[in-house]
Amino acid sequence: ALYQIRNHLTSHTVILLDDSHRAYEQQAIVNWGNYWKSLRLTSFGTDEPISVIQIENPSAISEEPWNVTINLKSYFSSGRRLFYIAMHKLKGNEYRL
Repeated sequence: ALYQIRNHLTSHTVILLDDSHRAYEQQAIVNWGNYWKSLRLTSFGTDEPISVIQIENPSAISEEPWNVTINLKSYFSSGRRLFYIAMHKLKGNEYRL
């Protein structure tokens, strides 16, 4: 979601990432660092750390962080899941997206 709001970020924006020791959170930090080279990261705690992230001049990059292939895979995957739900008429929390 951070990429989606990137045009609204400023150098004063503080991003808090809870449980930043988890694999998905670590991968997100790596991805953000690859996209925003000026990313500053500070972590607190040892068992379940929280990370504080700031990006110096985040709007300096205007290019998309993903390419057409990644977008198409995402749309296809989402469409496939929605089709599955529609065909099986599942409701509530019987199927998790």
